Amino acid sequence: MQDRAHWIEALWSISLVLIVFGVFSGAFDNGFVNWDDGRYIVHNPLVAAPGEHSWRERVLTPELGYPVPLPVWVYGWLWTSIDQALLFHVVSVTVHAANVWMLGVLIRRGGARRGVAWIGALAFGLHPMVVEPVAWATGLKDLLLLAGALWALLLLPRRPVAAVAGVAVALLSKPSSVFLGFALAAFVWRRGAGRVQWLAVGVATIAGVTWGGIAAWTEPAHLRTTGGQGLSLFRVAGALGVQAQHVVVPASLAARYPDTALRPIDAVVGAMVAGAVAWALWSWHTEKSQRFAWTVFGVALYLPVSNLYPLRRFTADSYAYGPWASLVVVTCIAFVRHEERIRRISWRLGSALRWLPRFVIVAWALLTHLQVETWRSTSTLWAWAAQRYPDDGESIYRYGDALSREGDARGALELYLSHLPALEASPRIPGGLIRWYEHQGDWERVAVWYRRAFSSAVRQTDDVYAGYLRYLALDPLRHRAEEDAVLWYAWSRYLDGTLSVALSQTQRRALERVWAESLARDAVKTSPPTDARTRGSRDGTRVEVPR
Repeated sequence: MQDRAHWIEALWSISLVLIVFGVFSGAFDNGFVNWDDGRYIVHNPLVAAPGEHSWRERVLTPELGYPVPLPVWVYGWLWTSIDQALLFHVVSVTVHAANVWMLGVLIRRGGARRGVAWIGALAFGLHPMVVEPVAWATGLKDLLLLAGALWALLLLPRRPVAAVAGVAVALLSKPSSVFLGFALAAFVWRRGAGRVQWLAVGVATIAGVTWGGIAAWTEPAHLRTTGGQGLSLFRVAGALGVQAQHVVVPASLAARYPDTALRPIDAVVGAMVAGAVAWALWSWHTEKSQRFAWTVFGVALYLPVSNLYPLRRFTADSYAYGPWASLVVVTCIAFVRHEERIRRISWRLGSALRWLPRFVIVAWALLTHLQVETWRSTSTLWAWAAQRYPDDGESIYRYGDALSREGDARGALELYLSHLPALEASPRIPGGLIRWYEHQGDWERVAVWYRRAFSSAVRQTDDVYAGYLRYLALDPLRHRAEEDAVLWYAWSRYLDGTLSVALSQTQRRALERVWAESLARDAVKTSPPTDARTRGSRDGTRVEVPR
């Protein structure tokens, strides 16, 4: 009898893992995309050559904006093994499958039957909203965060010291886990655990708050995640409302959700969800139940990305990966709690509630399999985003850039020309569009687009700076004093060989004269600025550069 129970348990676990791998099998054909994969993996010196950097740089990862040392270490290990995307996606799907299994075990600990736990685990693992962190190579940081958190919850009752190690995994994966210690406190308080468990929770809480302070203190000014945004309750409620709608209707998911597309209905939905969560916490805190602890867990993981601390990327599906897990567990616990009552009210209703989740999960699995396809390449990713948000200049720019890199320069230009109003508000300006106006001889529009590019706080691509040098070389009188810093950046990179520009001797002499005039105006700083946004030049001076 005991052997049969072990076999059933093994089949239960294996079936979860195999189903997850089957649904996400399309991710193994995905490549790297131009949505942080370059910055985090492909062009990250901490990945390619970690030994050339100090321990401080490897732990704080300053050029990524916030500390994510564990994912960067995993990226480096995978990159040295095989510099292809396949292994990255295999690891991501494996970690996700492990998270699904751990969540299923935790649902069973909450009192659910094996069948309910199986359905709940699959509901979490196959929802289309989890595609972003699983099918996106850079999304590994969100997968590892939840893996560490679930590991801590599994081990906390009997091995609290090992649970602290799980918290460490979560903290080193992403700073948004800083409140995880408070969530563990809710579980310990519910159980009335002993001194050792409380000590572990105290260590986890102090470590989280300390690590969050370090992340905020060491965040480089030019990579600040707030992006100059101020606190807006409309933005906070809208972000929550968007994610709540994606839980119910996961049919319009994209890599980027511009905050300019927020609608009042999104804020209303978000306010209703926030009110429901507050009511649940208030109503359940006296009973010390599992659902109270899991609600605290979800809130703890969502608060750092809720825009109470304003974020440049105001919402993303990967932000909801952990909170979605907690919502699934709370729903399963509620079902178990009220199952008998539902059956007494109506046998048909009880039967429908048993079969409806199965149909929903099958539908989610099909949508998820299709959603994985959108992350196949940069062009497929941004084609859908540009179609979903045609007024978002960032999505248009990235889709056009993907088409250009794939050799379809004509298609990229047609895309840009048909979305000029969106590009006017974009922080990044495509160099191909400026070159087209140059070929048309429309120098007035060329000047306008260069002004837009250099008034942005975002660093443009190299072809924009190279084109600007050629533009000035043809007529030095076009240079404006406000663009001295841009000239310094582009010219110093040309001198040290990091910016490739084909210039004749006459053009070079013309640019040298422009450069001398800018020095005469004393508009360029020759002493090292305190901002991290600097680049050395051949003569040893340094200057602040545009991002």
